Amino acid sequence: MFYVMSAEQRLSIAKAQLYAAELASACDGLHELGFVHCDLKLENILVDEEGHTMLADFGFTQRLHKPGDGEEENVPKGHTLCYTPPEVLNGAEVGPSTDWWGVGCLIYEYHHGLPPFYHQSERKMTRAIMRAVS
Repeated sequence: MFYVMSAEQRLSIAKAQLYAAELASACDGLHELGFVHCDLKLENILVDEEGHTMLADFGFTQRLHKPGDGEEENVPKGHTLCYTPPEVLNGAEVGPSTDWWGVGCLIYEYHHGLPPFYHQSERKMTRAIMRAVS
């Protein structure tokens, strides 16, 4: 998807809707299986020769825990900051909302050409993300 966005800058409404629907479906399926991708970004979405998408790079994927199973999650390290939800920046456990935040950021990027909180300064980007929910 990174190369698609580099070439097109912004997607048509029809393409953005298709890619958003396929991404949401993939995330929903992953969550139903009990996992959170935790690293949604353009580079981790592949586009096949027919123009359909699929998720890739499951290196940060984490298993969802049921209450009382006794295991703790670690916040994923190396997650791309501009797609990181505020609760993860605050040290909370990841969950399906982690991926849904990333889906929203990607849909925004499909339409505008940049992630919603992008800034060259990581400090300013972090503050923008945190202000979005306060």
